[in-house]
Amino acid sequence: MNPVPSILMLAWNRREYFERTIKHVLADPSDYRLHIWDNGSRDGVSDIIADLRDDRIVAKKFNEENVGQARPWHWFLENCATDIAGKLDDDIIGEPGWMTRFAALASAEPRFGTLGAWVYLESDW
Repeated sequence: MNPVPSILMLAWNRREYFERTIKHVLADPSDYRLHIWDNGSRDGVSDIIADLRDDRIVAKKFNEENVGQARPWHWFLENCATDIAGKLDDDIIGEPGWMTRFAALASAEPRFGTLGAWVYLESDW
């Protein structure tokens, strides 16, 4: 099992949130692989994403329009090369090391399939 988590970060027209969240994500010392999907932002978020440089960023997708959450999630799963996968919205700030702790928890119990809270519409699944 590859215990390094891969994270999908979705962004769409929330520059202030994205700037704060990505700053915290990239400051986290955890080992992870980050996939970023911009859902057609028109407020400068895509420019920020284009300029990001970090070895843990493995993919950037710039979609022309907002296609919701299901399509980006499936793109992520097709491109994810690790055994632990998660999604991070552009307005979530975790404490340092949260990804390492999450990966250890997921790796410790092989019966875990999905951990988290779902606050989206059923159609987004």
